[in-house]
Amino acid sequence: VAFIGAGFIGFIILNAMYKIGVRLTVIELENQVLPRMLDTQSASLVNTWLNEHGVRTHTGVSVQAIEHGSDGKKTLKLSDGSSTQADLVIVATGIRTNIGFLNGSGVNTNEGILINNRCQTNISNIYAAGDVAEGSDMSTGQQVIHAIQPTAVDHGRIAGANMAGQDVEYPGSLLMNILDVCGLQCASFGSWSSGGEKTETINASRPLYRKLLWDGDQLSGAIILGPADDVSMLNDMGMIKGLIQAQTSLGAWKGHIQTNPTDIRRPYVATKTAEKMLAITTLGSPAAHRAYQHTQDGGKDRSAHAVLVSTKNA
Repeated sequence: VAFIGAGFIGFIILNAMYKIGVRLTVIELENQVLPRMLDTQSASLVNTWLNEHGVRTHTGVSVQAIEHGSDGKKTLKLSDGSSTQADLVIVATGIRTNIGFLNGSGVNTNEGILINNRCQTNISNIYAAGDVAEGSDMSTGQQVIHAIQPTAVDHGRIAGANMAGQDVEYPGSLLMNILDVCGLQCASFGSWSSGGEKTETINASRPLYRKLLWDGDQLSGAIILGPADDVSMLNDMGMIKGLIQAQTSLGAWKGHIQTNPTDIRRPYVATKTAEKMLAITTLGSPAAHRAYQHTQDGGKDRSAHAVLVSTKNA
C-alpha cells in the first residue's frame, strides 16, 4: 500500500495496516514526515524508525502520475524520476472545512467559521465549535483551526454554556498532536516550531527525543518522542501539556527543568498547575445530575432490564 501524504491522519491508517503486516510506502511532498507535528530532528528519528521497521519513505517528492497495470498494480511516478508500485493507493493530503453551505448566510468565514472567545459567530445567536471553527490560538492569539478532539471538546463546552445563558470565555486552543508511529510514540504541544531558548535531550539509538521551548520562565512548546515507557507511560507528558496550557510561571523551577528535563512532576505540583488547569478546563460549577441511570429515571417499565443484563440463560 502506498500513502500519498505523511501527515497525522495518514499515519493513523498506516499504523493499523502496519499491525496486520501490510507492506507500506510513504510519499511526502515536504522534506520530512509529519511536517506539521515534528521538527527536523525528531522527524529524522521517525524516518529512520520507519525504515528499520520495513516502511519505505520518499520525502521531498510529489506524485506525477499513477499508471494502472493489467495485473491490477499501480505504478506511482515520482518527481525525482523514481517510481514505486502498490496494490492500493491512499491519498492523505490533509483536511479542509466544509463550509460552502454558509455562502450567502452572512456568517463570517475564512478557512473555517470565525468565532470569538465565546465560540460565537458574528451573528449573535449562531455558535460554532470543533473542526469547522476558526478560533483563537492561546499561544499566538491568531485565528486558527485546530482540528483535534481536545479543542472540539473545549469548544463544545464553551458554546453550550453560552447558549444556555452563562457568560463563559475561552482562553484559546492549544495546538497538540499525539501519535503512535509503528510503536514509536510522538507528541507535540504549543509553539513547538518556534525559535528561541530551548532545552533539548536526544538519544538516537533508543530513540529518545525531548525538546522544551521557553518564553521567559514559561514553557511555550514541546516535542516528545520515544518508546511508550518514555512517553505515554510517564504522566509527565500530560504535565508538560498542562504547564504550557496554564502558562505557568516556573520561576526557579525553570533551572531545575533545564538540568533535569525528565523531572516534570515536582515543578508541576509545586506551582499548583493542576489547580490552574481546573479553572481552564471546567465551568466552575457542578453539572446537574441528569438521572440517566435506569434506577433513577423513575416511572418507566424496567421489567426487561434483568433479562438483558443477566449472565444466565433465560
